[in-house]
Amino acid sequence: MQKSYPFFPARRRGYLFLTGVLIILSLGGIIAVWVSIHSRTSAGFLSLFIPSLLILCTVPILIYYLYALRNACYLIERDGIRLHWGLRQEDIPITEIQWMHPADKLETRLPLPLVRLPGAVLGSRKIRQGGEIEYLASSTKNLIVIARIDKAYALSPSRPAEFINTYQRFTEMGSFIPFDPQSVYPSHILNLVWKSTPARLLIISGALICISLLGMVAIGITSGEDIHLRFLSDGTPGEAIPAIRLLLLPLMNTFFFLVDLFAGLYFFLDNRKGYIAYLLWGSGLLTAIIFMSGALYILGTR
Repeated sequence: MQKSYPFFPARRRGYLFLTGVLIILSLGGIIAVWVSIHSRTSAGFLSLFIPSLLILCTVPILIYYLYALRNACYLIERDGIRLHWGLRQEDIPITEIQWMHPADKLETRLPLPLVRLPGAVLGSRKIRQGGEIEYLASSTKNLIVIARIDKAYALSPSRPAEFINTYQRFTEMGSFIPFDPQSVYPSHILNLVWKSTPARLLIISGALICISLLGMVAIGITSGEDIHLRFLSDGTPGEAIPAIRLLLLPLMNTFFFLVDLFAGLYFFLDNRKGYIAYLLWGSGLLTAIIFMSGALYILGTR
């Protein structure tokens, strides 16, 4: 008999939904930015700039949901169950599991989490019996509940009946040496990054420049004077545009910084590719410096 059996959540519906929403929001944000660039009035620019900023901020979240769904796994072993969902990991020794039942067979109705998207049913809720239930699932249907003394977990294996049968076979065989319980949250990853001095300096420096760039541009455009983003071949300034469009610089800079930040967190967990994380965070800092220099030049030459 195998030492462990991996089970995976139902993924197809989640993939289609999350990918579709990601594409729609990305295109919508890009189109809104493009239209705002060509707006001739401050009101027209802001009416598109602010929504596009909010839309683009959801893109990293959807990317993480897709990454988490792709790497999600419920691993049943003779000594316990290991749950993996993105950066979340929970190791439950077999001796701490009180029971396992389908959610629709329970006497009480479970409170659902706030995040209930196809492919991402995540979050924790308090339950009447005390304690809480944490959802690590891709759907609210065919949920399997694993109960410990003070906490429960709601899972969505694609083969729920086989999942329960496999667990029951292992419990009948007994455990040799139950492994130690372990809980890993995304915040633990941030703590590891924070303990690395080079990583901390690169990320903090990049973030400070992003904030400084936004503040500098916000102050610089209060005069209401038009700006020139390019020069003609003879050295004369090109067409003047409203100064408020300069807000595009901190917007693009923040977007690139966040992409480098989250991509760096992904590679930081891999000991073989950890150096890539520092390269990404360094490039985020360098990009912020370039945007800052460009903004200083534009504001200084108007």
